[in-house]
Amino acid sequence: KETTNVIKDKVNQIYKLLVESGQISTKVIDDIKESHHPANYIGNIDVDNELISREYNKENSKVDYGYLFAENNNDKGLLEIIKNESKVIILGNPGLGKTTELEQLAIEIWEDKNNDYVPIYRNLKNFTTTDTIESYLIVGFKQIDKVIYIFDGIDEIRDIQDFTSKLYQFIAKLEANNLKSKFVLSCRTNVYDSSVINIPDFITYFLRELTDFEGVKLLNTLSGKQISLGDIDPDFNAFLRNPFQINIAAEYIKSKGIVPSNTSDLWAIYIDNRLNIDESDKLLKKKFDPIFIKNYSKKISLINELMKTYVFSENNLYKIFKEDNQKFREFLNNPLIEKQREVKEWFFEHRNIQEYFAALALSELEFDEIIKFIEIQGTGKTHPSLFNTISFLINLVDNIDDKFNLLIDWIIKNEPELLFNTDTERINNEIKEKVFKIYFKREVIEKTYWINTNGTYSTEKIARFANTPENFDYLLNVINNKGHQFRIKASALELLSHFAIPYTKREVLKIYILQNLKSQNTISLIKNRILYLVKDQDFLIKDDSFINTIFEIYKNETNKEINNGLLNILFKIDDINPYSNYIKEEFLRAYNVKPRLELDEVHRGNSMNTFNLLLKLDSESVFKEIAILIFDNKISDFHIDQNFVRFIERCEYFVNKNNELIISILDSLEDFSFFKYENKLLQIINETKTKNIVVKYILEHKEFSNSKYFLAKLVDNDNIEDVATIVYKNKIDTQEI
Repeated sequence: KETTNVIKDKVNQIYKLLVESGQISTKVIDDIKESHHPANYIGNIDVDNELISREYNKENSKVDYGYLFAENNNDKGLLEIIKNESKVIILGNPGLGKTTELEQLAIEIWEDKNNDYVPIYRNLKNFTTTDTIESYLIVGFKQIDKVIYIFDGIDEIRDIQDFTSKLYQFIAKLEANNLKSKFVLSCRTNVYDSSVINIPDFITYFLRELTDFEGVKLLNTLSGKQISLGDIDPDFNAFLRNPFQINIAAEYIKSKGIVPSNTSDLWAIYIDNRLNIDESDKLLKKKFDPIFIKNYSKKISLINELMKTYVFSENNLYKIFKEDNQKFREFLNNPLIEKQREVKEWFFEHRNIQEYFAALALSELEFDEIIKFIEIQGTGKTHPSLFNTISFLINLVDNIDDKFNLLIDWIIKNEPELLFNTDTERINNEIKEKVFKIYFKREVIEKTYWINTNGTYSTEKIARFANTPENFDYLLNVINNKGHQFRIKASALELLSHFAIPYTKREVLKIYILQNLKSQNTISLIKNRILYLVKDQDFLIKDDSFINTIFEIYKNETNKEINNGLLNILFKIDDINPYSNYIKEEFLRAYNVKPRLELDEVHRGNSMNTFNLLLKLDSESVFKEIAILIFDNKISDFHIDQNFVRFIERCEYFVNKNNELIISILDSLEDFSFFKYENKLLQIINETKTKNIVVKYILEHKEFSNSKYFLAKLVDNDNIEDVATIVYKNKIDTQEI
């Protein structure tokens, strides 16, 4: 052994001398990536072409997902993090995409020939106490100078402390041999907080949830549908947060052909799938019983709902398990819970999960016991805090059970609108008609509220519940009733926008629409709501003759509110070119180039809408007229300035078709000395390669003293001779030149 060590030392000394003298190459990494199969190092990982670029943050804070694009200045990409850090742990809830992220990181580093690190990726679910890090790698790593070790799923290891101890021994060996290495680990947030927390020298980053925009994009990809955020019930947004849930929603949409009207079924599928995957795969090496997890989740959720809280302390949990430490620890493996980092408190990853489990527990009680739980004693009203739980309950009780009928009867008598949250297939039309008429009469006709005043139920949700032929006739009578005030009629029209109009009623609706749009007695607000109804009903939008009739009625209309409705119809039409003159005229009114007959100071978005429609037009003459006004600074607006890149692109499109546009713009400008959009115009000229035409035109048609500085930015070797000829011919002052 002693002799072997002496030989090793001598070999290392010789190797070092040879490297320093340049006699051997150290480009081992390039050789490995080019000559070795990646499967030996990163496994058989498929490239995900539909991968959404994800962001990470040191804080596990929730973003305001009410916005399409949720941004945070502290968000970073994984490659950026690895570039600056040597030891990182990625945290996130189950199904958030940690494994996919680490797999794609391994592929990116392997395929990047400029990255001098070699990735070694391993999933840890099969790591046991008999393994060492070295034996688990099954690859020769000692000869590689720079390695990024990517270990996925600490939470899946049975003995986490055993692994972390071996990891530190491994890191110490690498450092002793002067091998440069980086580490990226992944772990579920709840497991990290309970079993792994504070691994020395490792920095934690949280994988950010998907935004609404990212979630819908992935949902469309997986379901093969084209769904917009406007098509989705707000309750459904919770399923847009992580890829696992989105996949469940996509499978549901593919099998049913529709976006679900409530999330009860989705939460049931999600919970079952999540627990089953952990039992059979993720936590295979640990004691994990889904039935045990479910039973105690129901009990804890019901207690929390009674106490009006969404958190449960470790002390209370311990009491629930009657101080049975084994059961207590087993429950903490629950993939549906998270821990508040600074205190010993836990909560379900989403409030809906607690509400679902509480409803599941209630559904197992007798009817009288259910009412005792949900009713504010002696009032016939339910506890407001139990709103979502009751909604889940209605969808969970078997609808062929007497308990279901008793529950529905009690709700109709006391709070009928609670049924708006039910799966509409579980309620017959007779109940839908009775409940809807009670609600509409009380809230809209008697109280004269707007249909969505209380904010608890969206108009779309109410309409989805009320969508029956009988309720359609009821609303049609409401809008035809001359005695009803405008707010009642407007609410009825808003609901009809979201109805599936019976085929036999469509002509009746068309007649009503045209009569009221033509009538001088119909106020502009009602006309606006009628136009929005047209926009929302595909059978009307696709009727070219019907749409043409509407625009013929309003060809000279200047009312801002009515035109707002017309503009929104155009956004739903594929070919808007037949309406180019209308768009131009409303654009001029919206930007105060032309007056309106009626003063309207309400901001309705007409300027923004006409500008966006303008960029879709193929009419060269209309675009030229507007472009001249914009470049001549006769129209100025924040929205135009914010979207000038799109405007420039459209200018380039038309100039490439016909150089006349650039000449027309130049012709409209008197003085180039103080020109707001000078750089933008220069960009168009350069991109469309019209520099020579422009230089010649300006020299021949514009005052040299007003355009010389602008010209100076255009003169080059290609046009200098033409410039010289014209300058000489026009006898321009030498000093000016």
